[in-house]
Amino acid sequence: GGVSERVMSYLKAQSIRLPVMSLVYAATLASRDHDVTVVDAANLSLSVEETVKRIQSLNPDWLISTTSISAVMAEAQLLARLKKTLGCTVGLLGDAATQMASRILESEGVDFVIRGDEPELVIEKILTHGTYRDLPGTVYREHAVLRDGGDPGYIADLNALPFPRWDLFPRSEEHTS
Repeated sequence: GGVSERVMSYLKAQSIRLPVMSLVYAATLASRDHDVTVVDAANLSLSVEETVKRIQSLNPDWLISTTSISAVMAEAQLLARLKKTLGCTVGLLGDAATQMASRILESEGVDFVIRGDEPELVIEKILTHGTYRDLPGTVYREHAVLRDGGDPGYIADLNALPFPRWDLFPRSEEHTS
């Protein structure tokens, strides 16, 4: 990462950190039928090593992370590290991941990218089908060939989304006082 990446990361770290709403809804939907734990490292001010230890203690089968342009490749490398250590399936979502999917998927570290603005639809399909392959809204590599599942669709009725499970998102004391 260059100077601009470090500056953007610093500015991002100094800002108010609200959970990404698409991840909030995705976690809420997933928690209906699955054991979901959210590690909101930014809001908890966790270092990379603290984040790794927290995730390792959970020993997840699936690990889905959201990212931003300021640190997308570093976050992809972190997911690759966790995949290697834990043997879990890892996915990345967010605008930066959508735009940089082929670059992110060049290595073996990230299994799939969820593209588009409404990943909760895709995550629900992944959980229903038990796979990310051949689903609308996913991009992945299969035998060195980039596969794109196509348009992820959209949520026609926002009122159909469940009320967010804010209890899944721990808050730091710094932001609650």
